Amino acid sequence: MIVYLCGPITGHPSDFEWRTLATQLLHDGGAEVLDPLRGKDAAKISADGLCYDGKLADPGFALRDRQDVQRCDALLCCVQRLPPTRPLWGTPWELGWASAWGKRIVIATVFVSLGQHLFTVAFAEAVFAEIEDAVAAILAPRKE
Repeated sequence: MIVYLCGPITGHPSDFEWRTLATQLLHDGGAEVLDPLRGKDAAKISADGLCYDGKLADPGFALRDRQDVQRCDALLCCVQRLPPTRPLWGTPWELGWASAWGKRIVIATVFVSLGQHLFTVAFAEAVFAEIEDAVAAILAPRKE
């Protein structure tokens, strides 16, 4: 199983911490992980997430992310904090691609309103407050 990690990318440590934990848990469960931060130095990401290494982020990153979402079996979206300086922008694109391509979508969020949003209810397989529970849902055998 291939799992894509989706969620805000800013210079805030929490944007990286959940990815590290999820990657370890998914690998332990036998899954391959596609993280849009792979090959990137977290210290080079600006606080607003729009710049990398002092320059506007390369649009090629977004193209690779789209290919990754197309390639994955499931998308794990984690939103435990909202960026204070800009709206989420890449995350909704990734969720839309996943939905359009029929991918499993599992969400981890502390924001009740996101979990109850009509789009979440319509398109996500499950919503959890904790990343560990979301990973467990992805790794659990599916009932057909």
